[in-house]
Amino acid sequence: MKTQSINIDAVIEASYDYRYLLSRGYNYTYALEAVTKRYMLSEIERLLLFRCVHSVTYTYETFNKIRCKCCEGLNSALIIDFYNVLLTIVAMMRNEPLFLCDDCLVRDLRGSKLRSSERGLLEKVFDIITSILDSCCKGVKRIIIVADKNVSHSLDDVQRFVNAITSRHRDLGVSAILSQKSDATIISLSHEIRGIVVTTDAVIIMNSQWILPLTTIALNYLGMKPLIDFPSLFGFTCPSCTY
Repeated sequence: MKTQSINIDAVIEASYDYRYLLSRGYNYTYALEAVTKRYMLSEIERLLLFRCVHSVTYTYETFNKIRCKCCEGLNSALIIDFYNVLLTIVAMMRNEPLFLCDDCLVRDLRGSKLRSSERGLLEKVFDIITSILDSCCKGVKRIIIVADKNVSHSLDDVQRFVNAITSRHRDLGVSAILSQKSDATIISLSHEIRGIVVTTDAVIIMNSQWILPLTTIALNYLGMKPLIDFPSLFGFTCPSCTY
């Protein structure tokens, strides 16, 4: 995706109206359709609003769930939404547009599939993630990786990630689950073991108690900047999660 395919000015103007409508209780489908027509947004600009702009209530509820470390007096377990996190960091490696959304989580606009040409990036992506975990998750005793079973090569991808973690942390309990419905599995686990969840999926976030903003940490770790910083647009500052 090319940066110039996004009309930044139109997206920014539309984001104020969209957030206002959501915060007033309008259904997101209606609100999104209204601002799309008013500002003549493209399909990709519409997707950007959908992924990155939320109601004020959702935003502040998410703020209260964010933990910059994995062991701030909490259960020392981490639940990773594997492809959700992996694909955003792959986007970083490919210099694709990235956005700091209004819930302080970095998201991309790519699809949900890993392209065959991107498999060569996985070792680097795994190294970035494990390096971050080295710094922010020293008290973690258990990591559960949840991946979509329907994704091609998912077993191999997850096993490579498990190996990357255990090669550096042999005393850490690392397990993996391939699920037909990974979001439901993650939500269930988050309640069962009260661990911190690593994801940018809004449905999972709404149903989890704590969130580790790993994609945001990764962007900072790599010294990269988002194309749009929505929290700054809306006048607030995100928790400082840097290492």
